[in-house]
Amino acid sequence: AIGDARQTMANEFGVLAEAGRTDLLAPLWTADRYKTAAARCARRAAEGDIDGCWAAQDEMAMCKCRLEQAGRLDLIGGAA
Repeated sequence: AIGDARQTMANEFGVLAEAGRTDLLAPLWTADRYKTAAARCARRAAEGDIDGCWAAQDEMAMCKCRLEQAGRLDLIGGAA
C-alpha cells in the first residue's frame, strides 16, 4: 500500500510539473509541517519539556504565517 501511495504521489507530482503548477504543493507541505510540529508540541508538553514545546510552537507560528500569506489557513483548520 505504501508503494502504491508513493507511486500515486509521483504520478500526481508529474501532472502538476507538466502543468507548471508545483507551486500548489508548498502550502500542503507547510500544513503538514505545522501538523507535525503541533504533535511534537503535545508530546513535549506531556513529557514536561517546555523548551521543546516552545520550539515546536515557534515552528507552528512560522508555518501559520506562511499559510496566511498564501491564503490557505483552511489547510490547518483556520479561516481562509
